[in-house]
Amino acid sequence: MSRSDKFALATFLVLLVFSALMHLLLADNGDKGWLLLAARMWLDGHRLYVDLVEVNPPLILWLYGFVVWVSQHLPVFQDFEVLGFLGLLGSMLSVWLCTKLIRQHPEFMQDRRRQVEFSLLLAFIFIFLTPQSYFFDREHILLVMTFPYVLRFMPSLASQRLTLSTSSAVGLLAAFGFCIKPHSAILFIAVQLLFILRERSFSVLWSLENRIIAAAALGYFVCVWHFTPEYIFVILPMALETYSAFGRSGSSLLDLPPILLCAGLTFADFRFRFTSPYRSDIYYFMAISGAFLLHTVVSNGWDYTYYPLMSMLLFLSGLVFLEYQWLARTNEAQGLSYRQFVFGQRGCILSLATQGVYMAIVTFLAMEVIAIQIRCGHTPECSIQNPYVRYVRDHHVHSFGTITLDYPKWVTLVHYSGARWETRFNHLWMLPKLLQAAETTFADHEHIEQYVAGALAEDLNSKKPDIVFVDTGRQFFAYPRHVDLPEFLSQVPEFKAAWAHYHYSTTIDECSASGALFFRSGCKYDIFSRQIP
Repeated sequence: MSRSDKFALATFLVLLVFSALMHLLLADNGDKGWLLLAARMWLDGHRLYVDLVEVNPPLILWLYGFVVWVSQHLPVFQDFEVLGFLGLLGSMLSVWLCTKLIRQHPEFMQDRRRQVEFSLLLAFIFIFLTPQSYFFDREHILLVMTFPYVLRFMPSLASQRLTLSTSSAVGLLAAFGFCIKPHSAILFIAVQLLFILRERSFSVLWSLENRIIAAAALGYFVCVWHFTPEYIFVILPMALETYSAFGRSGSSLLDLPPILLCAGLTFADFRFRFTSPYRSDIYYFMAISGAFLLHTVVSNGWDYTYYPLMSMLLFLSGLVFLEYQWLARTNEAQGLSYRQFVFGQRGCILSLATQGVYMAIVTFLAMEVIAIQIRCGHTPECSIQNPYVRYVRDHHVHSFGTITLDYPKWVTLVHYSGARWETRFNHLWMLPKLLQAAETTFADHEHIEQYVAGALAEDLNSKKPDIVFVDTGRQFFAYPRHVDLPEFLSQVPEFKAAWAHYHYSTTIDECSASGALFFRSGCKYDIFSRQIP
């Protein structure tokens, strides 16, 4: 190994260790903060999909429940630290299994250096190039857990015989990844179709890996049916009817330029007329990238749904680089021109480096949050400055409810104020569809409004939260106009009667968003009626 190789390897390992540390310290970013809170509430006795309504299937909540349970029995670790460690463990397990598989590839079999480079590329993608807010969340779990399965059925490895232990490990990891979200079925179907069309055989359907996946999926369905039937009979039908309107189709377009840049740099010198030992595998992973693109589309285009697609394109950059390298070496040996392949290699390196620099900047900016946590303990300045947290703490409010389409600030409120969250909906993701339907034929979805408003009325009457926060933003995602949410829900008599006990007191502004505070009649905390800056 040359001195430059040693320097590059040392730099890479330092970056990898540093990003792993950041994942441990910021593992509750994004949706994970809510999922950890929901898991904790579940362990405290709340019934999933009854007292605690969540659109995600129960597997992610059961997993995070395990994380919270471990943190409760190991008090030296917080739940998000356990989650970060579990994510690193899962990522390295996937890398190890993928490396074990790639050793059977003809171009990797006798080349230990190339095997190491392959392992480092996967670790680079799974750990360093993964934003902290996505790490070991649903899309990251999907990518990491199913990648050995996807790799196993690529053209160069599909006909290889694996040991029983290896096939079982691939099947078990894939089963967990495919069960994490219903949308994961797109990737599973894509792998089956690609094998059938390529090999003209249906043998993949009864492979050991697929039998394990089928058995695990059946067992998971039985568990959901037995332990959380409300998800099947209440939440899932409601999500199928209404969730399509809950998305961020406009802002999500900002995630496309990096993807287009990555693809453009990788395939700038790609020519279909060339052949190599990697060519069929490249076409296979291009099709898999298409499956992830479809996954993004059907997932309403949320930012995190682009992550598997971007990761697959980055893996393709590494694979195409190997092809350019092989073509350059072959042409040079034959006395032919090979300069274009050198340029192609540089494009692939630039594709990976561009994303690496971007993540380095993101990680550097995240260091400010870490510095605040170290300096202020578990009460970062950003949370103290949060007007919701400040108000609840200053007035010693014990319980609150929400009627809102957003939830991260309420997770922060619970974590840093200690107040109880007494309404069952973390956010009303079904409302945009109801608001759209109200302009046309509302009768089709009237039963959903009855369910939502009735459930909120039950929470307000039985738990009697001291205050209720209500969104007062100008628009609600896919619905372009402002709506008075309590007034809209008051079309249901039960909610109207329960809401009569609350009256407006003040408005809290937070950047571009704002929330109105409604106090319960006679509540001792209703001591202000002014705007809080």
